[in-house]
Amino acid sequence: MMKMIKKLALISQCVIMFCCCEQPGAHREQIESATGVKNDSQWVSERIADCYATAHLASLVQDKQSSQEIKQLAVSITMQQDTLMNGLKNYAAQKEISIPAIERQCDKATIEKLVAEDPKTFDKAWCKKMLSWYQEAVQTYERAAVNETTGTALTNWINKTLPSIRSTLNKLIVSEKSLR
Repeated sequence: MMKMIKKLALISQCVIMFCCCEQPGAHREQIESATGVKNDSQWVSERIADCYATAHLASLVQDKQSSQEIKQLAVSITMQQDTLMNGLKNYAAQKEISIPAIERQCDKATIEKLVAEDPKTFDKAWCKKMLSWYQEAVQTYERAAVNETTGTALTNWINKTLPSIRSTLNKLIVSEKSLR
């Protein structure tokens, strides 16, 4: 009986994680509002996991019959995510912050949905998902720059990085509109 209860608890946790993870950061918003401001190490660790997920999502384009515009955008996003991840990893190394090695399980599930997408509709679905992830990223970085982080070095890095993320968001908006 106890094993059954543990299994049910595990399954319900997985369902909750899956439902809350349509975009990176979705479940974190609920946690933040309940617990208040996060510290730098949590923020950095979560952003690294976001970078893994976004880079993985960008890599899917190469395996699909995507348009040249989307392929170029995906290459640009992959390069940007590598740059972001390197900056975050450098900060983590300096502050002795442990970091994840891969994206979160819930992000993997989102990515798997796109893998199964019909090639004819993939570009549109990919662009829509990437757009929502970048909108969330801009909001997350902006909040952190204003009131979440305590370290000056991290705040400076965020402020230096935000224009690049906003630029990619604008490119995604244009691409998404052209696919309508």
